[in-house]
Amino acid sequence: MPENLIAELCSPTLTAVKCASLINCEYETKQKLNDDILHMNQRLSKKGIHLMVLSYPGKNHALIYMFRPKLLQEALDVPDTRELMKEMGYSDHRIGCCLNVLRNKFVSSHQFPHEIGCFLGYPSEDVIGFMKNEKCLYHGMWKVYGNVEEAKKKFALYEHVTQRCTALFQSGMPLEEIAVA
Repeated sequence: MPENLIAELCSPTLTAVKCASLINCEYETKQKLNDDILHMNQRLSKKGIHLMVLSYPGKNHALIYMFRPKLLQEALDVPDTRELMKEMGYSDHRIGCCLNVLRNKFVSSHQFPHEIGCFLGYPSEDVIGFMKNEKCLYHGMWKVYGNVEEAKKKFALYEHVTQRCTALFQSGMPLEEIAVA
């Protein structure tokens, strides 16, 4: 798994300003991918970061989920999000249980479950707006259906940390030094 993808696509998670990120990446063999994820987990777990395969959406492609368990649990514990997740079939709100349900939905439906936004820390009103196919008010990293100004601030922050982390990585700093605890 190319580390430059992690630096570029997961900077907000590396810097603890976002609970999780997704990477769609190619792999040579599932064994090598699993070894790479195990190695990356060993390097980043001290910083509170974990990686896992959510699904295999195409031949030699994997959808990798990088998350910070503590921040993810906080995001899932927001009352509106918890209610939405319950409606979507997540009866147990603990992250391990939720991630198992999410992974099973990827496998059984071969589609992107709409509630993935909750697992990425998106506001529940934006996830619901997307699910209802409402007219979005703004779009950046995701489609915004609620608080545009708050979303713009987050998008700017995510862009800033992405530029910073990418520059640090390109200068030779390893991911585990870029990541904050």
